[in-house]
Amino acid sequence: MYLTSTPKASCVVSPEVNHVKVAAYVGCLLGLALLITLVVRADFGAILHTWESGGWALLWLVPYRALYFLLYAIGWLMLLRSAGSRLPAAQSDRATPNYRATPNDCDAPDSADSERRAMSNYRPAPNQSAGFGYVFWATTVREAVDRLLPVASVGGSVVGVRLLRWRGIAMAPAGASVIVEIVLTLVASYLFAGLGLLLLVELGAAGHGYHRLLLAFVLTLPVPVLSLLLLRYGSIFARLNDVLRPWLGPLAHRIMGTVVGASADPSGGWSAQAAALDRELHTTVHRGWTLLTVGGLQLAALIMSSFEIWFALRLFGHPVDLGVAVVLESLTQAVRHLAFVIPAGLGVQEAGLVLFGQAFGIGGELALAVSMAKRMREILCGLPALASWQLLEGRRIHRLLRDAS
Repeated sequence: MYLTSTPKASCVVSPEVNHVKVAAYVGCLLGLALLITLVVRADFGAILHTWESGGWALLWLVPYRALYFLLYAIGWLMLLRSAGSRLPAAQSDRATPNYRATPNDCDAPDSADSERRAMSNYRPAPNQSAGFGYVFWATTVREAVDRLLPVASVGGSVVGVRLLRWRGIAMAPAGASVIVEIVLTLVASYLFAGLGLLLLVELGAAGHGYHRLLLAFVLTLPVPVLSLLLLRYGSIFARLNDVLRPWLGPLAHRIMGTVVGASADPSGGWSAQAAALDRELHTTVHRGWTLLTVGGLQLAALIMSSFEIWFALRLFGHPVDLGVAVVLESLTQAVRHLAFVIPAGLGVQEAGLVLFGQAFGIGGELALAVSMAKRMREILCGLPALASWQLLEGRRIHRLLRDAS
């Protein structure tokens, strides 16, 4: 499944892709309804007045975000530094047959799969590699997809794997690096939320709602722990293959082909790819120091993102301690992770800031103005990344069609 369209208008989109899009659109509508409710109940004039008081200084949030991207890019690159990730795709993906696109691919009975194979099996030049600059750019694109496009929170990860494939990195190490990074982000988010809860008690702002937050934190704590254990000891994708094949038949081929990036044919290519992905995951999660370092970098990036709230509130004439900013950022991010189905946390971020800001004397209008500042930063950082990505997508598709003609 890819998030970009192809120039073949006659290609048929598979039904399972439509279901994912429908779920994302429904989540987007629910988030939009929540946002509209919050704005209607607040004083919109006061929100604009608060926003205007920040002035042009709010634009400093844009270059500051580069530090967040820097830490995440370093961590992602560390996960990619393995023997498998440095092999060209043509050598590592032995389970995937060589494929050359033809003009009639989209007219074939299995047109969606033919087109997907044509796009995914493009081989870049041998001298290309995913250096730090490229990984940094890919990190910005991943966040832009998650923040600005109507996709669930995993959409940017799918694009991240795709961008690594452009540089000749095999599907197994590329997918493993992104999957492990997602799990580490989940662990770092839990630690960040735990830090926020501790600071909430330390600052004396914990009310009756604190117990519910603590209960939710404790009940969901096994999720990141079990995720790491499954990656370390379980062959997740091979078992998923065994479960789906008897129940879904041909549809299982499409699903597993989408997940592991192999062609959806019954020859066993995607089964071999699933096994290769499991092996790469097993190897990656056994690099203990690498996981600790990457997780530490992600936790540092999350803590540094609290500066956005601290800086915006200071510009809006309501300065707070850095600890308060950490509480607001951590708990708001925790709510966003729980509501991952809603694209970009639309409405969820605003509701979190309004809800948790009340404990520190931050009114609803002021909280919504802070959220507007964060949304502004997301747009100004995300639009150039999306534009550059689509430009490269267009060039790549043009090259594929030219080679196929």
